[in-house]
Order: sequence, then structure tokens, then C-alpha cells
Amino acid sequence: MSLSLASKATAGIAGTGAVAGGGAFAAYKFLNQETIEKYLNSLHRELATSNEDWELIKNNYAADKEANPIPNIPKASIGDKLNDLKKWCSDHLNEEFSQEKASKGDYNLIQSWCTKQVKISSYLKHLKLEALETTGTKDNERWTKLKDSYPNGSLKVHEINTSGNTKSEGNPVDNLSGSDQKIKDWCSWASDQYFRYKEDTLFKRYEYFCTKPA
Repeated sequence: MSLSLASKATAGIAGTGAVAGGGAFAAYKFLNQETIEKYLNSLHRELATSNEDWELIKNNYAADKEANPIPNIPKASIGDKLNDLKKWCSDHLNEEFSQEKASKGDYNLIQSWCTKQVKISSYLKHLKLEALETTGTKDNERWTKLKDSYPNGSLKVHEINTSGNTKSEGNPVDNLSGSDQKIKDWCSWASDQYFRYKEDTLFKRYEYFCTKPA
């Protein structure tokens, strides 16, 4: 019968007496310690591995609103610096995991640029959320409440600009003019954007304006 990885590791370093006990504990601690990759997996994020994964990351990076989404890796030259991004990911993923850093959002950039890209609409189930329906009458009551209470502090939807078959986010909407259509239009656009992390400004707006508990 083959031994499990934990059993092999424990057996490989275990001796006798106190040495055996210490070795077994060291093996257990090593095999069960949290890592940044395990942390990302707990958030239902998988590390990028294939050329297709990295090509999509490159395209999303180049389209980011920030000039330097990651310090010293400008989006304008990401086509030539994709290997720099891969190295950045590798170096940071090899760091020791810290729950304190996780709580402060220090791994958000890793989650954004080192994992397989997933659209907001596909990620909602992991947060036990469901998108409001932008057509039909099912969620009319919720849309009306959103319209009547708009804006919610600094949370606003944006105009959606259309050029050919391409839609893009424009300026913030200050006044809905008595209609919820601009909220629905923005939600439809935002659902097709890529999820970065929960604290991301775009997702915080999407969660408020476009979702309900699943």
C-alpha cells in the first residue's frame, strides 16, 4: 500500500525518542502550513499556468486604468515585459504567507494578476450572490429602491459609451432623471468585466447596485 505524502514525509525524518517526535511535528507543520497559493485557492482562485491564461492577463493588464498596476511594470510595455510580471508573481507567491497581510489586502495584486481571469458574473456564486435581472419585472422592487436612494454616498454607476460593438465606462452618473435604466445598463456592462478582488472599487459598486443574496 502506498503511503500518503504526509506519511512519507513524517517517516522520512522521524528517528527515535524526542528526535522522532520533533521530526513528525516538523513534517506535519510543513505539510499543513498555509501558503499564498492555498489562500488564493480558498478564495476560489487558481494560479495562471497556460499561455492562454497569461495572454488574457496581459490584455487585461494593458487595459487597466492605472498606468502601473504593479510598480515598475507599466501597462504600456506589458507586451515586452510579460516575463517580468511572471517573475513578480513567482517571487511573491514564494513568500511566507501572513494572515495579517491577507487581512490588510496585501495579496490583492497577486489575486488580480497572477491567477486565471474570471468574470464577475461567474464569480458571484462563490460569494453567495446573484445578479439582479436587468430585463423583465422580477427585480423591479429592488431597482426602484436603488433608483430612489441614488446615489449611495460615493457609490455611483457610470455612463456606458458604445462605439461599434465595444462598450466602455464613461463618467459617473450624478442624476438618474427618474429612471433606473442607467443603473441596469451599467450592471449589464459590469457583469462582463473581470473580477479582481472583493475590495476592488468596481466590484464594490457592482455588489451594491447589481446583486442580491443567492
